[in-house]
Amino acid sequence: MVNFASTTYGVAFMPVEFYNENMDTSNTVTMTGIDIRLFNGKNITNRGGFYTGTEIGLIMFFSGDEEFEDSYTDGTDTVEYTIVNSDSFIGTVFLMAKYGYRLDLGLKLFGISLGWEMGIGARIASGNFDIKSNMGAEDASRSEGYETTAISMILDTAVEGSIRLGTDLRFVAKVGMLLTPPF
Repeated sequence: MVNFASTTYGVAFMPVEFYNENMDTSNTVTMTGIDIRLFNGKNITNRGGFYTGTEIGLIMFFSGDEEFEDSYTDGTDTVEYTIVNSDSFIGTVFLMAKYGYRLDLGLKLFGISLGWEMGIGARIASGNFDIKSNMGAEDASRSEGYETTAISMILDTAVEGSIRLGTDLRFVAKVGMLLTPPF
């Protein structure tokens, strides 16, 4: 049984919903982010098996200039306008306990493996949105922003595939999902 440490660098995507209370409509935009993690594993053999560990990470989401059409009611008229989500930022730092299984196939010096892991922990997140609207020909642009911070639980699950070179080097590709309460 050995201990090991590994870093993960990835791309993350998060849907953000903009809700218009006046018209009871919503629009969803996707924010893109970077995902950086450090995993410290315990109790895993060089050739796979069950393992446990802890993982700390940082995920930062940045907005693009996504636009969508929205509207509001001005008396009896409905006014259409464009919303641009610009200069938005969401960052989260987390600590998780992880549990996983890796099935190793191949020879001692070379092989492939398949695996699954899950984690549970806590995160703190903060962010703000700058929303700019252009109300038709009037060019009545305004900016609204708010900032908030939340501490909550975080759940993580991922599947992986990897190529093993020797007993100490493994290249891993993972696809996973983080679940947290709405922020």
